[in-house]
Order: sequence, then structure tokens, then C-alpha cells
Amino acid sequence: MEKFNYAVALVSFITGVGLSDLAMSLHRLLKHRSRVVWFWIPIAIALYASLALMRLWYQLWTVHDNATVTGLPFVAVLMVQTLVLVLVVVAALPDDNDFRDGRVDLGAYYAAQWRYVWTTYLVFLVLWVATGAYFWVIQGAPVSSPFFALYFGVPIVLTVAALKLSRRWHGLIVVLLIVHEIILPSNLVGLGGIVFEAMR
Repeated sequence: MEKFNYAVALVSFITGVGLSDLAMSLHRLLKHRSRVVWFWIPIAIALYASLALMRLWYQLWTVHDNATVTGLPFVAVLMVQTLVLVLVVVAALPDDNDFRDGRVDLGAYYAAQWRYVWTTYLVFLVLWVATGAYFWVIQGAPVSSPFFALYFGVPIVLTVAALKLSRRWHGLIVVLLIVHEIILPSNLVGLGGIVFEAMR
């Protein structure tokens, strides 16, 4: 087995932990749906972070020919990066001990956890941007400055805004993050971004 396959296997395990927790959290909410006070933002964040987690795993293949990715420093950064994103997925929705007498208020849960969720996501973004910058600057990846700024900059700006602005803006911020993910199809399916293709 090649070294790259070992790295992918380790990332796959961590990714699977995050997606498994999402499935259990959604199952828990749906099972007790009559005793859940619903609030859409934490659910949207959990699904968005899970999509980002899958995209991060999928995009690892795009650098499989680069010798750097099988070195311990890169693999370590990748592990930490993936683990931090899993923490966002796990924190977005309540655990068993967040239910009180089988009841949970998703709005109240989000009010108590939003700063942790957004701060953790910002930590992931910093690591993600650093990795992207490495391949862009050091490895000479064929990406233009405008595309790099839009691809990496928009999520950071929106996440900082979530931490600085009132929670009444968080719904719009989550929607904009999802739109950003959709507008850049490379995030979703590994293809060149249609909207910003001319910027490459």
C-alpha cells in the first residue's frame, strides 16, 4: 500500500466519526421530534460542516501526486484540520446529556454553543487557508489571486462576522456560506468552478 493510501485511510476514519455523530444526532432529534423545540440554524450548520468535511476528504485526491502530502508534517496538519472540522459537526447539534427529560430546545442550545461552534470553525479555516496557500505559493498551484481570495476569503469573512455580529445575522451568514459552497462546484464535485473559471 502506498503512503498516500495510509493518509487517506486515516482521514477517512476521522471523517467517518464526524458523519456518524451527525447521523446519531439527527436520529436522536427525529426520534424525540415531538419534544424538540425546532430551530433551523444549528441543523443547517451541522449539514454545512458535514458537506465541508466530505469535500475536504474528496479534495485530498487532487494532491495525491505531490510528494509533500505523504510526509509526516503535512499528514499531521491534515489530521488536525480534519479533527477540528469534526468538532464543528459534533458541537452543532445536542448530545444525549443536552436533553432534559427527553426534551431539548435547539434555539436555547444554539444560544449556549454558537461562540464555540464558530470559533472552532474559524480555527479550521485558518488551517485550511494555510494549506491552500502552501500549495498556491510554494507548490505553484495554477490558481489566480482573485479566485484564491474568493475561495478562501469569503468563508473567513463570514465566520468572523458571525463572531462579531448579533445572532440575528447568523441565519443569513449560514445561507451565504451554503451559497458559496454551491457557487464553487469544485467544492462539491472536484470540478473547476463554473462561475469563477475565468479567474483561474
